[in-house]
Amino acid sequence: MESLRNGMGSWHTRAKTIWELQQMGFTAEQLYDVALVTAHLQTAMVVASKVYDSLVLAQASSELLSALESNETHVCSLYELRILSSKQRKAAAEYVVEKGLDTKGAEELARAIKQHERRAELREGFSPLPGDCLALMHYRAAKESSQADEKQSLAQRALEFAVSEAAVEKISKLLQNVFVGVLLDRVGAGQEGVWSGVVAREVDHVVRCSSALIHRGVDLASREERSPGDDDISLTGIRANNAVACSRSLWSPSIAFQATVSLSGMLSKVSTARSRRS
Repeated sequence: MESLRNGMGSWHTRAKTIWELQQMGFTAEQLYDVALVTAHLQTAMVVASKVYDSLVLAQASSELLSALESNETHVCSLYELRILSSKQRKAAAEYVVEKGLDTKGAEELARAIKQHERRAELREGFSPLPGDCLALMHYRAAKESSQADEKQSLAQRALEFAVSEAAVEKISKLLQNVFVGVLLDRVGAGQEGVWSGVVAREVDHVVRCSSALIHRGVDLASREERSPGDDDISLTGIRANNAVACSRSLWSPSIAFQATVSLSGMLSKVSTARSRRS
């Protein structure tokens, strides 16, 4: 009782004391009167301590256990991991500490891992690693969205989390399709000519270069693509610094500019986010 009243020891030790007192018949109200710990927090602490104990049994590293026990903010994070298996909890807890996830982030992670386990659709290419589980959750949401902007935003988010090459490739293909759809919407059927095979090839050049940027971030030499007889169509200045220059006389200047800004901005945001998470 005194340790609770004075907040002595780690949260894990106090959680054990709360559980023991509960087994002795103390109510949540009585414990609150003694330790000023709300009923909700009492439950969270007890459950989190059991999750912590399962990590000990799963032979989690001493560094991970120390990080979890020394920081009381992890109480609610561990509580969210209660729905996972012992093996899943270990990987998830490591991810929580490594990425500094808050309670909401831990809840989202646990839900993503469980969805990866239970829902087979669209799962191919996404490993059971925490990052890929989060990527799959956002990838599914992107596939289900009917709004181009939302679909693009969700796909970008998925790409930020993805860790396996297969997952990155799958999400990148979705981003490419979204971007082509945006271009088609902006240019519009019949506006300043029809979408000839040459124009289709140009768009394909754009999305393939964008895929290379997303995948590897390598510098691509400036280049110009031109087919015989297609003097009015060109693709120039594609580089990994996300400065994408795309020009075509069949597009109005405003449309060409909007397409350039859209792709450049999308790649810049994804590149920055992935750098921060690595």
